[in-house]
Amino acid sequence: LDDIIKEIFAAKKRGCKNIVFIGYGEPTLYKKLLEVIGYCNSLQLKTSIITNGSTGIHLIEKLYSNGLNHILFSAHGLGEIINEISCNADASKKQREVKNWLKKNNLPFRTNTTLQLKNYCFLEEIIEDCINYGAYHIILLGFLPHYHWHNKLREVAVHPKELRPHIEKSADLLISAHKYFTIRYFPFCHLSWEYWKYVVNARYILFDPWEWDYGY
Repeated sequence: LDDIIKEIFAAKKRGCKNIVFIGYGEPTLYKKLLEVIGYCNSLQLKTSIITNGSTGIHLIEKLYSNGLNHILFSAHGLGEIINEISCNADASKKQREVKNWLKKNNLPFRTNTTLQLKNYCFLEEIIEDCINYGAYHIILLGFLPHYHWHNKLREVAVHPKELRPHIEKSADLLISAHKYFTIRYFPFCHLSWEYWKYVVNARYILFDPWEWDYGY
């Protein structure tokens, strides 16, 4: 905890204004998270966490009470799809409870959906759910093989040409709903030009085959 506080204080001195807790896994499992969020709040630093929402309402309430600015849900599916992707039989139920609580209390949250074989055909349904619950920023994530799926590409990766119609239909839904959204890690050549302005790729992605070339 002392080391983390020292790093946060140094970041504040460098001019940092926002702290994002991502973890190598689920950040809400970190036992000192409430204390760290409280410390950031005392320094007037905005904080957010990327979470699958399975931690339940009790902890989420405490995080917002301690000054958390918002959470970013890993909204990789609905019902059994999110349960399977999360390897957690209660993921859908708990995430739904948290989203209901956030909507009821008019609290800000964002979502990201990583596109893969198990969920891409249901993308429009997932995005409609995010819109209905009031997410203020929705991120469509191209598949990232840099993560732990690196050795399981064929089990999860989808060619961009297969993803294209689902991404474009979802983008149309978001535009109609006047939602702030971004498409991340996706090659421009597999999207109609009118959607390019929503793509937020790092510079190297156009040239790094690991970002989108899955051997086709």
